[in-house]
Amino acid sequence: MDPISLCLGVLPIFKVCLDYFDYFKTAKSLQFECQVLLLKLDLEHERMIIWGEKHGVFSNTSDRHYHPELDNPHVSNRLSEALGLINALFSNGERLKSQYGVKFLEDDDEKNNDNSPNGKFVTTSALKRISQWIKTPKVNGNSEKKLSILGKTKWAIHDKTKFEALIKDIRELVSSLYGVLPIPDKERNKIALGDIKELLPDIGRLKQVEEASQDIYPAWSEAASIIVLASEMGSLWSASAPNHRNIQQAVQQTFDAQESEDEQGIDGVPHGGPRGGRC
Repeated sequence: MDPISLCLGVLPIFKVCLDYFDYFKTAKSLQFECQVLLLKLDLEHERMIIWGEKHGVFSNTSDRHYHPELDNPHVSNRLSEALGLINALFSNGERLKSQYGVKFLEDDDEKNNDNSPNGKFVTTSALKRISQWIKTPKVNGNSEKKLSILGKTKWAIHDKTKFEALIKDIRELVSSLYGVLPIPDKERNKIALGDIKELLPDIGRLKQVEEASQDIYPAWSEAASIIVLASEMGSLWSASAPNHRNIQQAVQQTFDAQESEDEQGIDGVPHGGPRGGRC
């Protein structure tokens, strides 16, 4: 299979998997705990976007960001297999309801909640950044992959404990992508920090991100905490703020300290990839 064919084999299903995440973010007027759960899922969405960006999944083969290993049939097959598992999980409505504690979001539910929209997500900025690249490629005039009708269903959290299991399973599947083609923690953190700070001036949302990330991604949580603290002290995150550089340095030092303390990095994933099916 030629490189272009390999790229077209990965990108369409990669885009479909990215799209599925958004169908969990439409429920409104959710209690704080549910918002935190959705943000936990969004953090995995963020990790997946960062992985795609850094390896040039959205680029053509001549782009400097395009990872040459995407042209390797063995690598491409492993990536397609991992993405296929994500796709299969998100598109199985019965499994989502019975095993992962979600329910269909009814039209009446949406009408009743229209006055209290959700805030931004960490991926809001990332999705804008890659919007020009994630249009499904066309082959002979037809899209290679499309969301199933079921996949376009809007979901809401029904059982918080079961939904935690969904987040864990998705985390492991996203980690399998990192296992095939790793990304240095520092590069991943830099992109994540930029997307987290774009949540300003919504301090409430940043506090939710701080809580959502504190157990699995403590450096991201610490970064959100620093941004909140600086903002609450009247320090605007802008080029004109006197201590702009100090805030950036404090966040970067948090990332660096986390990396030096734990050889597994902020994701709890060894640099060589996941072991024992854990991320």
